[in-house]
Amino acid sequence: MQALIVIESWFGNTHTIGAQIADGLERGGVATTLYSVADAPTVIPESVGLVVIGAPTHNRGLSTPVTRSKAAAMANNTNAPETGVREWIPTLSISVGTQVAIFDTVTGKTWLSGSAAKVAAKLIGKSHPDAPVSIQSFVVKGTQGPLAPGETSAAHAWGEALSQS
Repeated sequence: MQALIVIESWFGNTHTIGAQIADGLERGGVATTLYSVADAPTVIPESVGLVVIGAPTHNRGLSTPVTRSKAAAMANNTNAPETGVREWIPTLSISVGTQVAIFDTVTGKTWLSGSAAKVAAKLIGKSHPDAPVSIQSFVVKGTQGPLAPGETSAAHAWGEALSQS
């Protein structure tokens, strides 16, 4: 099996989690390619059996053009991409049987935090209702991070678990 990971990251935390998931997948024997959402393909080859999508939680859900602009300003990023996971998912074409795993980074882990992963899973369900989807959240301390202790290890372990499914 091959895996493709697509990440939207503003302060590096979501990218760090994605890289740990990729390492866990590869340790489990899955060839993995990691993309920024701005560079990610929308037509996924049949050889890819798992698509992993990662995004930060903005305003209790996926980022929007407005929240991306604010995040870009906070990150001093003058070349912020216009496309986020919210816009990418509806263009996604996957084969029947392709598994989808979605993760987010959240500030705290309470019901008030919301979840970009849950919103992304709903979008996947609209266009690919038969795709098996699993979700996971990883905690950051504050808007810009850092990641909470143990989250990188948890991401690596989740990647290894995904390699077995």
